[in-house]
Amino acid sequence: LESLRAIVFFDRVWLILKSGSSVDPVVYAIQEMISMPDIDEDVPFEFKVVEGILSCLTEDLRTGLSAVKPSVERTLNAIERPKSLSGLDENARKLRLLKQELNLYEVQLHGIRDALFDVLDDDEEMSHMYLSDRLQALARGKKIRRKDAPHEEMESKSERKGCQFFVSRFSCAGR
Repeated sequence: LESLRAIVFFDRVWLILKSGSSVDPVVYAIQEMISMPDIDEDVPFEFKVVEGILSCLTEDLRTGLSAVKPSVERTLNAIERPKSLSGLDENARKLRLLKQELNLYEVQLHGIRDALFDVLDDDEEMSHMYLSDRLQALARGKKIRRKDAPHEEMESKSERKGCQFFVSRFSCAGR
């Protein structure tokens, strides 16, 4: 999903992926978010789309980390009980390669987290994300002002959700 690009409108989304990539998981995640009933408030379509994309992205990273975890555990167990000196060297080499792979996941994770929190911390960016509200304001002949954008609660909710994504979904990385 590294190559995923999305153009989100107030009522639709365009997903752009490199040739050969599958868009299905992203589409399913977005459809799931859109079809979920709102619990405490009306969440605009555009936020549901972003949440679906983030959900799919974090699930993709979690799946990748989960696939590496058994190899790390086997290699660490083999290092604890080496059968020979050459086996110890081979397992140390495997462990270095696995560490590099885990470091790549960590870099991706930090990049996603930083981008997400950069947007959440920028009031101007957050106010521009309310596409549905902006469209309604324009239809009424009003110009939406930054201070009119009701994003404080959405920002707080997104930050909590973002923290939950990055703590709970990647807990296997710290083990």
